[in-house]
Amino acid sequence: MNDFLSKSPKYSIPDLSSDNAKCCGCFACYSICPKKAISMKIDGEGFYYPVIDEEVCVKCNKCINTCNFKKEHIPHSEDTLVYAVKHKEKNILVNSSSGAAFTGLSDIILEQGGAIACSMFDYKVKIPKFVIASEKKQRDLARGSIYVQSYIGDIFLDAYGWIINNPDKDLLFIGTGCQTAGFREFIENIDKNYLNKVYFVDIICHGAPSPQFWTQYCTYLERRYKGEITYVTFKDKRNGWNRPTAAVKIGQNKEIMLKDYIKIYYEHCVLRPACYHCPYTNLERNTDITIGDYWGIEKVNPEFHSEKGCSLILIHTLRGKELFEKTKKVFDVWDSDIKSCLQPNLCHPTECPQNRKVFWDDYECKGLEYVLDKYGKDKFIVRVKRKIKRLFSD
Repeated sequence: MNDFLSKSPKYSIPDLSSDNAKCCGCFACYSICPKKAISMKIDGEGFYYPVIDEEVCVKCNKCINTCNFKKEHIPHSEDTLVYAVKHKEKNILVNSSSGAAFTGLSDIILEQGGAIACSMFDYKVKIPKFVIASEKKQRDLARGSIYVQSYIGDIFLDAYGWIINNPDKDLLFIGTGCQTAGFREFIENIDKNYLNKVYFVDIICHGAPSPQFWTQYCTYLERRYKGEITYVTFKDKRNGWNRPTAAVKIGQNKEIMLKDYIKIYYEHCVLRPACYHCPYTNLERNTDITIGDYWGIEKVNPEFHSEKGCSLILIHTLRGKELFEKTKKVFDVWDSDIKSCLQPNLCHPTECPQNRKVFWDDYECKGLEYVLDKYGKDKFIVRVKRKIKRLFSD
């Protein structure tokens, strides 16, 4: 049994977030609380953590029972099926992060009158937020990857309400491993009978960066370039899917590359503390389907590889297989295997960098622009090596 649970007195005030490494910020505890005793507060790094009002809490422990990070993870018993897929429609493929797995899987749900609970970028507040999409035009706004932790808010409650009001329809919930697991735990604790009304889909995740760091970065860009951000992309395919371009548009015409932010992102300092201990960076997931980029497809199957993108689909359950069978006609499909598809975040969590504390100390004491300059720029020798590498690879 998890040590945390075994040591917790049955009727004491639950300890939800004294250890930041054990809280993924999925909002499940906040959503399940029958007395609304839990609020989500931002810490100094800009991540949300639950805070319990002890005067309102009735010590029912529903929050602990719903926390997917504080319980033992039991792997599924079904064999995982592995596929590489590319959407057959070129326009859809080009406008998707990889092979358009998200679009293909969600299309069938929408066509049957269902809905999609997913994250899309809110340009007013400059962060991705979860919404319920019931039309393809709205769903299309959720395409692409945003390297920022999404704001969940009341989406679990809204999705549950949608399920209640649409008993003959299906909901597809898609998020990172922790977000999808959080929603599954929420539904299990509300009423297990509703599990068969939801398709649980998670994405292969590198880690969740600080929303606060990102929004301050956006403010910095808008101030520096004298305009509002009107478009964000982290995986534009102008140079091919294997070399994605990250950029924003200021106004209608001015494009700004996000090289400093991307470098900091891949240095891993801005990730949530729980990401370095993520239990969902493996093949044993309690979801129906996992999707992501099929990195390395050009080596294991060069003929299937496309510069426009290729998705990896891992099917964990019979329910996931049923959904995939309904949608596979829109894809070019290659039957793959686990050995061929493995990538770092299917094997282990992203490693915590040794200089993480120094980075956040610099950020707190010296500000955003200082850390952008210190951590967001390549040294001269690194730039030279990269140019040489590209000359020989082109």
